[in-house]
Amino acid sequence: MKYSGAIACCLLIAIVAVNAWPNNKRAEVRAHVRNCVKKTGVPGKNALRVLKGNFNDDSDEVKKFMKCMFQEVGFINEADELLDNLLIAKIKENLDDDEADELIEKCSIVGDDINDTAFQIYKCYYENHDLPPDMLV
Repeated sequence: MKYSGAIACCLLIAIVAVNAWPNNKRAEVRAHVRNCVKKTGVPGKNALRVLKGNFNDDSDEVKKFMKCMFQEVGFINEADELLDNLLIAKIKENLDDDEADELIEKCSIVGDDINDTAFQIYKCYYENHDLPPDMLV
């Protein structure tokens, strides 16, 4: 029962955290967060902290969570390859060309592994621009 209580708590935190996003995106984001918390075992509060820009916890499990989120939205394929073209297209949907190109150049980061790469890219985008609400959906 402790496990069920922890999952319920994480889901509640996820629901509260995504309330700032547009209504039509909340369900998708909640589903991604739930799936990735379940797959990676990262505590829900840690997952939500990183999504909201708190990068103090850069543990392996948080990085695995971020990779999972990138996989959920199609930025990383099943072979653990970053699909730069899809990530770039998403950025360009929300920014003018010059701003998008500058951000893409600045945040073209290759980490120690695919988990670290996803974490570092998300962190860079988050710290250098207001991410669009649908970035991870």
